[in-house]
Amino acid sequence: MSRNHFAPLLGATASIAAALFSVPLAQAGVAETVITGSILEILDDTGGRVGSTVDWWLFTVISPGVVTIDTLSWEIDSEDLLDGDDDFDETFDVNGDAQIAFIDPYIYLFEDNGAMAPGTFIDANDDDFSSTYGDGSIYGYDSYLSIFLAPGDYLLAIGSFLLSEEEAITAYNDESFYPTSSDGLDGFFPVPEGPYRITWSGELSVTGFIPGSNAPRIPEPSALALAAIGMLSAVPRRRIAT
Repeated sequence: MSRNHFAPLLGATASIAAALFSVPLAQAGVAETVITGSILEILDDTGGRVGSTVDWWLFTVISPGVVTIDTLSWEIDSEDLLDGDDDFDETFDVNGDAQIAFIDPYIYLFEDNGAMAPGTFIDANDDDFSSTYGDGSIYGYDSYLSIFLAPGDYLLAIGSFLLSEEEAITAYNDESFYPTSSDGLDGFFPVPEGPYRITWSGELSVTGFIPGSNAPRIPEPSALALAAIGMLSAVPRRRIAT
């Protein structure tokens, strides 16, 4: 099964490019840094959706202190925070991109292993119904982390619910519900990409971005099994003495 990240994803590819060039790379000591990106659907050879991508953001903590990572993507006013009209299915374009398209973010924080890949696991977050609203989020599905970090290099993986630690490391999420849109009437339908925004606070420098379509992956289990069978068939067999 192939993982087709690009068709029909011209808009998604443009969003990735925008994310790359909108990041204030290597600006040490900036109190707040805002970056944007998009999680893309993954299609098989028949055009069926089989999962979604996972993006990796690399950053360096300059001095010890609390680092806050606040995501924004969800575009349904599920808590009726914006207008108090008792409509919990109403949609709002919270990131101002003139479309209703989003994910339920899930983030994993790792040490950078020295090769721009996930190292030791540090922390993760799916939902936060107390602190995530400071960046304009309208629902607690937007992930949030506030954690004390020592100086050093780190990697943040962001994908959509339900993202496991293994999937964050392999940059492939086999859950296929997201990215999605909503008709504002409790109905959802798939879209090619789900934009997100991350607001970083702390004495840090965002130093790199590896989009999910470029991140390395381990083979699927079926491929590993076939490889193992091939290796076994290539091993010379000794005749058993009788």
